[in-house]
Amino acid sequence: MVRPSSCTRWGSSPQRPDDRPVRAFLRDLAPARELGYDLPSEPLVADELLALEPALSPQARSGLYLADHWHVSSSELAVALADLLRRDGVAIEEGIEVSDIVIEGSQARAVRTPIGTVGADAVVIAAGAWSVRIAKAVGMQLPIVAGKGYSFLVRPRRVPTHAVMLLEPHVGCSPFGDLMRVAGTMEFSGLDSPINSRRVDSIKRLARPLLDWHEGSETEPWAGLRPVAPDGLPVVGRLAKFENVFVASGYSNARYDARPTRGRRARSLDRVQHTIRGADTFRPRTLRARCDHTTPDGRIADEMSGP
Repeated sequence: MVRPSSCTRWGSSPQRPDDRPVRAFLRDLAPARELGYDLPSEPLVADELLALEPALSPQARSGLYLADHWHVSSSELAVALADLLRRDGVAIEEGIEVSDIVIEGSQARAVRTPIGTVGADAVVIAAGAWSVRIAKAVGMQLPIVAGKGYSFLVRPRRVPTHAVMLLEPHVGCSPFGDLMRVAGTMEFSGLDSPINSRRVDSIKRLARPLLDWHEGSETEPWAGLRPVAPDGLPVVGRLAKFENVFVASGYSNARYDARPTRGRRARSLDRVQHTIRGADTFRPRTLRARCDHTTPDGRIADEMSGP
């Protein structure tokens, strides 16, 4: 289900590989070293890189091995989490859309769905990019947009032994059995836009020279939406207008490592604020300062501010 991954860069000169982008990427990771992550001190070049990951083509000239970087099968993880929750007595209603939150005074009392109204003593809006629509139904504007990424599966000529991030095209390639998932781009085109075939073709054109696959083995592409705030930081905490409505969204590229924590943190933030290092940064009431230089509509920050 998980494997260590490597991060590679496509260099242009086999004789004198330009590893400056890789070194810049390594510098960007420096804060993670302070948190205990195992990071290399120098890039791998040429034969060293190909010895680590033989599936790469010789055009991949420098890279890094990140021992603490992992990839996961989303479907397996979702099933495992659902099984765990059900064993703990949680009822999961699949395929049911929440259209509105029933508000009485300053409190949420229920949520409305196509199959009826479901009572609630508290509501956490954690619907990813669709959190905006639910918040808007109760008069709140979340400064979050949908960042669309594209993926497809291929049958590689040689299955990589690591997950690989290609730095220059910013394309991720992850092995799953005898297939490889190829994913990339960040497109801001709304919640309901169709798949852009030119984006998919660009991913193929940039990735295939580095990790080749059999001609015609590509599956139909699909797209996933990430919730992105203007400054790239999450929005986690209670909404100002309500006593028991919380939001946990805007996690952008943080993905699975942060989402379970944010689900717990959203409801407990008011009680344990001072025990969570840096938690105040993500609270809705900080959005005024966070969005001053990134959001032209100051009203968004005003409506989100509060304890």
